[in-house]
Amino acid sequence: MTVIAAVYFAFLLISGAIGIITSSGDRDVYGLYRQRITAGLVGLTIILAGIFIIRFLGNLLGVPSILQPASIIVSLRSLIQ
Repeated sequence: MTVIAAVYFAFLLISGAIGIITSSGDRDVYGLYRQRITAGLVGLTIILAGIFIIRFLGNLLGVPSILQPASIIVSLRSLIQ
């Protein structure tokens, strides 16, 4: 998901920059593309903050590999058997 978010942010950034360059001084168009870039930055920040928060909570709860579901499943499987 993080890679998808980063690619989407790059798309928003590039399309927003091209839109600003080609806006020809029109304030409404400039504002629209500026909002697009801002939305991309906010979204990417939320995704990255979420990763760090989940990792921090996993360490607090004693599950340092909380972002690796395969290792959690293997651990649970070994507990069951």
